[in-house]
Amino acid sequence: MNDAAEPEKPSVDASVSPDSLQAWTALLQQLQATGQGFSRLLQLELRLALGDARRLLLVSLALLPLVFLAWCGFSVLLAWLAFDLSQSVAVGIAAFIAVQLLMLAALLRMIRGYRRSFALPASRRQWQSFMEGIRHGAQKADQ
Repeated sequence: MNDAAEPEKPSVDASVSPDSLQAWTALLQQLQATGQGFSRLLQLELRLALGDARRLLLVSLALLPLVFLAWCGFSVLLAWLAFDLSQSVAVGIAAFIAVQLLMLAALLRMIRGYRRSFALPASRRQWQSFMEGIRHGAQKADQ
Protein backbone atom coordinates (compact mmCIF):
# COMPACT_ATOMS: atom_id res chain seq x y z
CA MET A 1 0.00 0.00 0.00
CA ASN A 2 2.92 2.28 0.49
CA ASP A 3 3.70 2.08 -3.19
CA ALA A 4 0.27 3.38 -4.19
CA ALA A 5 0.60 6.52 -2.02
CA GLU A 6 3.96 7.60 -3.48
CA PRO A 7 3.88 9.70 -6.65
CA GLU A 8 5.26 8.02 -9.72
CA LYS A 9 8.83 9.02 -10.56
CA PRO A 10 9.46 10.11 -14.13
CA SER A 11 11.39 7.50 -16.02
CA VAL A 12 14.73 8.46 -17.52
CA ASP A 13 15.04 7.62 -21.18
CA ALA A 14 17.88 5.18 -21.48
CA SER A 15 18.32 6.00 -25.19
CA VAL A 16 19.97 9.38 -24.39
CA SER A 17 23.63 8.57 -24.32
CA PRO A 18 26.48 10.89 -23.39
CA ASP A 19 27.61 10.79 -27.02
CA SER A 20 24.19 11.99 -28.16
CA LEU A 21 24.25 14.76 -25.57
CA GLN A 22 27.69 15.88 -26.73
CA ALA A 23 26.50 15.89 -30.34
CA TRP A 24 23.56 18.12 -29.44
CA THR A 25 25.83 20.43 -27.46
CA ALA A 26 28.23 20.65 -30.38
CA LEU A 27 25.35 21.38 -32.74
CA LEU A 28 24.08 24.18 -30.49
CA GLN A 29 27.59 25.65 -30.29
CA GLN A 30 27.85 25.57 -34.09
CA LEU A 31 24.46 27.25 -34.39
CA GLN A 32 25.55 29.95 -31.99
CA ALA A 33 28.80 30.52 -33.90
CA THR A 34 26.89 30.63 -37.18
CA GLY A 35 24.41 33.13 -35.76
CA GLN A 36 27.22 35.32 -34.45
CA GLY A 37 28.99 35.15 -37.82
CA PHE A 38 25.82 36.04 -39.69
CA SER A 39 25.13 38.90 -37.30
CA ARG A 40 28.63 40.27 -37.83
CA LEU A 41 28.32 39.91 -41.62
CA LEU A 42 24.98 41.73 -41.57
CA GLN A 43 26.42 44.53 -39.44
CA LEU A 44 29.42 45.01 -41.74
CA GLU A 45 27.28 44.85 -44.86
CA LEU A 46 24.87 47.46 -43.47
CA ARG A 47 27.80 49.73 -42.67
CA LEU A 48 29.07 49.31 -46.24
CA ALA A 49 25.61 49.99 -47.66
CA LEU A 50 25.28 53.19 -45.61
CA GLY A 51 28.66 54.38 -46.90
CA ASP A 52 27.57 53.62 -50.46
CA ALA A 53 24.28 55.43 -49.87
CA ARG A 54 26.18 58.57 -48.87
CA ARG A 55 28.36 58.33 -51.98
CA LEU A 56 25.28 57.74 -54.14
CA LEU A 57 23.68 60.87 -52.70
CA LEU A 58 26.77 62.94 -53.50
CA VAL A 59 26.93 61.61 -57.05
CA SER A 60 23.21 62.32 -57.48
CA LEU A 61 23.72 65.89 -56.30
CA ALA A 62 26.57 66.32 -58.78
CA LEU A 63 24.34 64.88 -61.51
CA LEU A 64 21.53 67.43 -61.03
CA PRO A 65 23.26 70.37 -62.76
CA LEU A 66 24.23 68.13 -65.67
CA VAL A 67 20.66 66.92 -66.12
CA PHE A 68 19.41 70.51 -65.91
CA LEU A 69 21.88 71.68 -68.57
CA ALA A 70 21.03 68.72 -70.81
CA TRP A 71 17.33 69.55 -70.52
CA CYS A 72 17.95 73.19 -71.34
CA GLY A 73 20.07 72.19 -74.34
CA PHE A 74 17.36 69.84 -75.61
CA SER A 75 14.69 72.51 -75.17
CA VAL A 76 16.79 75.11 -76.99
CA LEU A 77 17.44 72.62 -79.80
CA LEU A 78 13.71 72.04 -80.29
CA ALA A 79 13.04 75.79 -80.13
CA TRP A 80 15.81 76.40 -82.66
CA LEU A 81 14.36 73.79 -85.01
CA ALA A 82 10.93 75.42 -84.73
CA PHE A 83 12.50 78.82 -85.45
CA ASP A 84 14.53 77.43 -88.36
CA LEU A 85 11.51 75.83 -89.99
CA SER A 86 9.19 78.81 -89.48
CA GLN A 87 11.67 81.69 -89.56
CA SER A 88 9.63 83.22 -86.75
CA VAL A 89 11.07 84.10 -83.36
CA ALA A 90 7.62 83.85 -81.80
CA VAL A 91 7.24 80.24 -82.96
CA GLY A 92 10.69 79.38 -81.55
CA ILE A 93 9.84 80.92 -78.17
CA ALA A 94 6.42 79.24 -78.20
CA ALA A 95 8.09 75.87 -78.92
CA PHE A 96 10.50 76.39 -76.01
CA ILE A 97 7.63 77.25 -73.65
CA ALA A 98 5.51 74.36 -74.97
CA VAL A 99 8.29 71.85 -74.23
CA GLN A 100 8.58 73.19 -70.67
CA LEU A 101 4.81 73.07 -70.14
CA LEU A 102 4.57 69.52 -71.51
CA MET A 103 7.27 68.36 -69.10
CA LEU A 104 5.59 70.23 -66.25
CA ALA A 105 2.27 68.52 -67.03
CA ALA A 106 3.96 65.11 -67.14
CA LEU A 107 5.67 65.71 -63.79
CA LEU A 108 2.45 66.93 -62.16
CA ARG A 109 0.67 63.81 -63.41
CA MET A 110 3.42 61.64 -61.89
CA ILE A 111 3.16 63.53 -58.59
CA ARG A 112 -0.60 62.93 -58.51
CA GLY A 113 -0.05 59.20 -59.02
CA TYR A 114 2.58 59.01 -56.30
CA ARG A 115 0.38 61.00 -53.92
CA ARG A 116 -2.34 58.35 -54.32
CA SER A 117 0.08 55.61 -53.33
CA PHE A 118 1.10 57.61 -50.23
CA ALA A 119 -2.51 57.38 -49.09
CA LEU A 120 -2.02 53.60 -48.69
CA PRO A 121 -5.27 52.65 -50.47
CA ALA A 122 -4.97 48.88 -50.04
CA SER A 123 -4.23 49.23 -46.33
CA ARG A 124 -7.17 51.60 -45.90
CA ARG A 125 -9.53 49.16 -47.63
CA GLN A 126 -8.25 46.32 -45.46
CA TRP A 127 -8.69 48.42 -42.30
CA GLN A 128 -12.21 49.46 -43.32
CA SER A 129 -13.10 45.83 -44.02
CA PHE A 130 -11.72 44.85 -40.63
CA MET A 131 -13.69 47.59 -38.88
CA GLU A 132 -16.89 46.58 -40.74
CA GLY A 133 -16.37 43.00 -39.54
CA ILE A 134 -16.00 44.24 -35.97
CA ARG A 135 -19.14 46.39 -36.26
CA HIS A 136 -21.17 43.52 -37.70
CA GLY A 137 -19.86 41.22 -34.98
CA ALA A 138 -20.79 43.72 -32.29
CA GLN A 139 -24.27 44.16 -33.78
CA LYS A 140 -24.84 40.39 -33.82
CA ALA A 141 -23.72 40.15 -30.20
CA ASP A 142 -26.16 42.91 -29.18
CA GLN A 143 -29.13 41.16 -30.81
